[in-house]
Amino acid sequence: MASETTGRNPPWTRDEIILALELYKQLKGAWPREGDSKVRALSEMLNRFWHAQGHEGSTLRNENGVKMKLMNLRAHDPLYAAKAGLKAGNRIEREVWDSFAGDFERLTGTAHAIRCAIDAGFNLGVKTADRELLEPGEVEASEGGLLTRMHHLRERSHKIIQTKKNDVLRRKGRLACEACGFDFGENTAYVGKVL
Repeated sequence: MASETTGRNPPWTRDEIILALELYKQLKGAWPREGDSKVRALSEMLNRFWHAQGHEGSTLRNENGVKMKLMNLRAHDPLYAAKAGLKAGNRIEREVWDSFAGDFERLTGTAHAIRCAIDAGFNLGVKTADRELLEPGEVEASEGGLLTRMHHLRERSHKIIQTKKNDVLRRKGRLACEACGFDFGENTAYVGKVL
């Protein structure tokens, strides 16, 4: 594994930075107290994620590393422009900040989904870099690699699709788009065509 062979921890993924930004917003940009339970909980979760992939090490997403990532995020916070933060961040931090910092509801919803994915063990067998989570040609959503990958796997699962179709047919008696009501069966011009 990368952390074992190079002696370095793997780079922070978009998923991890989203979780860190949620904590940063909860702490309102302040430096966390020593032994902060929220910092410890995030550290433990991220370590479970990486340990499931075979990464080990005493510095792997430890509490100090989480605190440093919070201060990397502070460098993007206009409220701390005068004080700044740690400048050694990366472009993903800026992208995550730009996508989520102004929408706390979206941030917390996305962070919750990522935590659920990690807790459910979705991370087993997942490669380490965001771009490696995806199949060739897949594009990562702003919500990170885990949720993008989960979406694509579910979207392609014939069992899930068939279960959903059966449920809709049982409840409604026909297959139609749940958002707009469009029914391909009633619109014969579309029958048999691949869209």
